[in-house]
Amino acid sequence: IIRVFDAAALSDGRPYLVMELLRGEPLSERLAREGRLAPLETCAIFAEVARGLAVAHANGVCHRDLSSANVFLVRSPDGSLPRPKVLDFGVSKIDEPETACHPVTLSGSLLGSPAYMSPEQASGAETVDSRTDVWSLGVLLYQSLTGVVPFRARTQHAVLLSIISQPHLPLAEVLPGIDRGLVDAVEGCLIKDP
Repeated sequence: IIRVFDAAALSDGRPYLVMELLRGEPLSERLAREGRLAPLETCAIFAEVARGLAVAHANGVCHRDLSSANVFLVRSPDGSLPRPKVLDFGVSKIDEPETACHPVTLSGSLLGSPAYMSPEQASGAETVDSRTDVWSLGVLLYQSLTGVVPFRARTQHAVLLSIISQPHLPLAEVLPGIDRGLVDAVEGCLIKDP
């Protein structure tokens, strides 16, 4: 998770954060350029992302907007695999006693990136919990391995409807011969019933 060093407010009252400087690129840019990642690199990157989410969840924080734009690949000085950092906790929510996070704003608008939303987020459920981040992690794994998100449509509304009601093309059908354990991990994240 990106480190935050300080939080304060400007003289006009606007708040700001002081965070670590990262050199590299968002996963979204890497995927746009290369299409997809090798399975081994995907596993290495997302093991770290999962560890970061586990720390957030252990501290009662649901990210609620995990997407390829919010995973930053930090360039390694020695040329080894990039180290991922989870960014943008701007719509995250600290869990209430019943470990629930509200997915909508006061105006009723949904929070998050539609293609990465869990079925419970897409349906506008009153509350979501850390399992919504697990779903988004599955979407990111699927996208990194195949080059496409599992639910696609022409409009955001259609994407949300697809997430709620349609099955995705199984990873093993998109990538025949891929490691069965990796398939099980991805498909386990993408179970519609939380």
